[in-house]
Amino acid sequence: MILTTLICLSTTMAQSHEFSDVTQAIDGATINWTELRLEISLSSSSTVGAWHSWSSQEMEVWESIKQQFPEVSGAVMIQPGLYARDLMAENNARGLRTLGELDKWHVEETRYHTSGSVDIDAYLDLMPWLGPTLREQANTVPVSPIEDGPTGIVIDARDVGFVPALSPTISMASGKILCNTEGGASISTLENSSPVQYVSDPADPKASERAGDAPLFVLAQSGSAGTLSLMSGPWETHSALASLVAQGKVVVVVQPLGTTP
Repeated sequence: MILTTLICLSTTMAQSHEFSDVTQAIDGATINWTELRLEISLSSSSTVGAWHSWSSQEMEVWESIKQQFPEVSGAVMIQPGLYARDLMAENNARGLRTLGELDKWHVEETRYHTSGSVDIDAYLDLMPWLGPTLREQANTVPVSPIEDGPTGIVIDARDVGFVPALSPTISMASGKILCNTEGGASISTLENSSPVQYVSDPADPKASERAGDAPLFVLAQSGSAGTLSLMSGPWETHSALASLVAQGKVVVVVQPLGTTP
């Protein structure tokens, strides 16, 4: 019979990825910087071995996830020196909005086991949650697309100590700021996109989707929490830089991170 051979049922099919996402493990969750999501996976605390008990087990996990998102979400770095927990602590409209949006998480996959236990994978999209804060500070200069020339900027920031942020500060070797929250992606760009796209491999199709087929390739020389310093090169004087940044045509290549408190 089906009941004796079925190991588990799934409400969705897990998607396989050819390229690894850039992930950062934090206590109780994972920040997926490639997909710009905060991800939580939890299982029910007990197994009862009865098919009809799934509903109570599922509710247990659901309530645990609902409680856990506010507890772990503060670790998301918005920009250097500013974390989601800082906004959540503000006693103003922005703080209330940040807290209020935490209940807009989604279930990606639910697994029902024959033992009666239930697993749930859930996520919270970062841009709908924290995007309004970026737009409040964003560049208001209209974007002027460049018809000819480079289609984007790809920065290799692997193994330089860089920790991603939703809106990183990226500096040229000269010290001039290439992009940050105030001088980066425009308000119109941030309505539908993030300031940068993180990938673990420049061959990831997400890189060409964001930076196009003829990007400038740049090496980072050092990095820290939310900040990057780039190596010098002829690219620094290119007239298209401001337009590319304003359009969010920036890709940062970085390896998956270990656990971060």
